[in-house]
Amino acid sequence: MKLRSTLFIVLLLTVLLPPASAFAHTGLDSSSPEKDEKVMQEVTQIEMLFKTKIEDLSNFTLKNGNDEKVPVGSITVKDKTMTGKLDTALPSGSYTVIWKIVGVDGHPITGEYSFSVEKSVIPEATPSENTEQPVQSDNSSATENNNSSANNQQPTSSEPIQEPAKVSSNQSPLMYVGLGVGLFVVVAAILFLINKRRTK
Repeated sequence: MKLRSTLFIVLLLTVLLPPASAFAHTGLDSSSPEKDEKVMQEVTQIEMLFKTKIEDLSNFTLKNGNDEKVPVGSITVKDKTMTGKLDTALPSGSYTVIWKIVGVDGHPITGEYSFSVEKSVIPEATPSENTEQPVQSDNSSATENNNSSANNQQPTSSEPIQEPAKVSSNQSPLMYVGLGVGLFVVVAAILFLINKRRTK
């Protein structure tokens, strides 16, 4: 009875130990983004490095925080590295990578890890509250100064300015002729009186 129990235990260990040993030698060594990393920049690919060479049948699935699959454009396997190119950069949020690899011994091994993306938001520039006052041109200032000077030079009195009376050029000869005739009469009268006294 004891012999059967011992054989059963040995057989069970023989079945269980190879996968455990394979996992220990074929597990995930590092990744980009790393496990539990908070990424502050764009993520356009997922890259995982394993502890040993993996087969081409290896692949992975990417899920967001709502447990929805995120499209992965292409997955390439080369030696120990598996790389997945994303169609678009990941938006901010939490993500889980579920990987499944096939080791050199043919045993499939699965695992997962999580990371998050938090892109920095650049605030939009707001318009300045200070508005510039329009600057008047020099021409408008000169025009205003000229108008004010013209207003200051206008006469304050509302009475019309009387112009000096003009002497008609036609009256001047007549006046001179009248004076000459009057002078001639006076002279003639004086001479007449003198001659009259002499004759007496």
